[in-house]
Amino acid sequence: MGEVLAYCVAVHHLQASQLIAKMALKTSNNMPVYGLDGIHASVINGELNVFFLESKLAGTAASGTADYAESVSGFLKDDGQYEHEYGLVTSLGNLDALDPADKNLMMDYLDVFSNPNAPRRERSVGVVCYSEVKHFANKLEVDEGSISKHEDHFGELYRSDFNRHHTNLSNQLGVKKVDPNKCMVYLIAVPDVDELREMFYDSIGLTGLESDVPLTPPSVIEGGAL
Repeated sequence: MGEVLAYCVAVHHLQASQLIAKMALKTSNNMPVYGLDGIHASVINGELNVFFLESKLAGTAASGTADYAESVSGFLKDDGQYEHEYGLVTSLGNLDALDPADKNLMMDYLDVFSNPNAPRRERSVGVVCYSEVKHFANKLEVDEGSISKHEDHFGELYRSDFNRHHTNLSNQLGVKKVDPNKCMVYLIAVPDVDELREMFYDSIGLTGLESDVPLTPPSVIEGGAL
């Protein structure tokens, strides 16, 4: 489920095309795929922007961002994994849909082995989906007023948490010695991430294949980038 959310964020908010989806590389429905959750890219004014996607499902925002900080730190310190991800794109990536000229340009950009200094901007994109118990429990009474007032009410509550989330994540990245300027993080609040996960897998016919271990303790989708 996290990979799908990350894909939607990359395509809609970053307007970045998918180069490779790690889910497609599974050899078994029960086998985890290690490494990034996907790689997207966009070319703007002749410059390549590469987005390394990391998705996390968590019981709280703090635990989800902590997991993200841990993952991005490990990836940036592992040169072998970094080169492996680019290798997957060049050998298994979804590049055939491009025009031949664009494909050749993209291949040249992505060839970190023979062209390691090709100009490109790399960003880690974290998508953290978590249970927001407090704000979703703070509901307005139902009346004949504006239908949108309930969503607006939640939005105000959610926006008020921005500084707290920003400070918390900045500290977590700092502890892991990760440059926050190279990271973009989207927080997606849902009433119960465990319930959402079960509904997602049930909708695609994979009930029972996901772990039974709940992500809670201590939920319209709202998101924002750091």
